[in-house]
Amino acid sequence: LTTLLDPASLAAGLLGGLTAPVFNRRFLKADLRQSIAVSREAFYRYRQTVQTGFSEVVTSVRGIENYRAAADFQTQEVAVLRKAVLTSNDLLAGGYASYLEVITAQRSVLEAELTLINTKQSQFLALTDLYRALGGGWE
Repeated sequence: LTTLLDPASLAAGLLGGLTAPVFNRRFLKADLRQSIAVSREAFYRYRQTVQTGFSEVVTSVRGIENYRAAADFQTQEVAVLRKAVLTSNDLLAGGYASYLEVITAQRSVLEAELTLINTKQSQFLALTDLYRALGGGWE
């Protein structure tokens, strides 16, 4: 206890505390530069993550819009082809068309419906990608 309260001990401790940064200046500057580098690296990693996320969201939204527009056109195509089947049936009944033309028209409807189904599936997958890009989802 007496050594703690000794003025010489107190002065030596104070002097050592004040001069330590002077003697450790190189090490302190090196630590500062390293901390700045680590901070910048974290910032750039964060910025890259944000940019990637934004890009994924934009891509998903545009994909959904494109698939929706394609599905609208394909729905119209299916409706027109169904009318063509009715027309070819009427022509067959009137003797102006062969049964092969009716079957071909029906096949065209089925192919268009299959294309529409595939487009809607892609639209739902793009919606799932958007959900995942917005932070939802699973891993």
